[in-house]
Amino acid sequence: SHVAGFLSHITKTPVAGRVDSVAELASLVLGHWRLGGRGLVVSRPLEEERAIEGEAMALALRSPGEPERGGRRTPADLERLRTALGEAAIEANLALLEGNARLAGALAVRLAGA
Repeated sequence: SHVAGFLSHITKTPVAGRVDSVAELASLVLGHWRLGGRGLVVSRPLEEERAIEGEAMALALRSPGEPERGGRRTPADLERLRTALGEAAIEANLALLEGNARLAGALAVRLAGA
């Protein structure tokens, strides 16, 4: 298993674990908290048909000068992607946000019932 990409489907970065359902995710989160864990990263891949191919995204993000840091990075990256790739970048970002919101809502409901 690999980390999900930002607007691509997956990356080449391996992950230590994987869950395939909200029930498994809720169990993992609760166990993590019971052990005193604080932060947890959940990586959910964008559907392949909405994703931007990794090479196209890498080319779009290349720009001269120093890359933005901190809170300015995401808006700057999205603007470079939109400029290079058009509306596909916006549609992929919206699909990512919608999918993340669905997952977060389903996880919250599951955790509330735990």
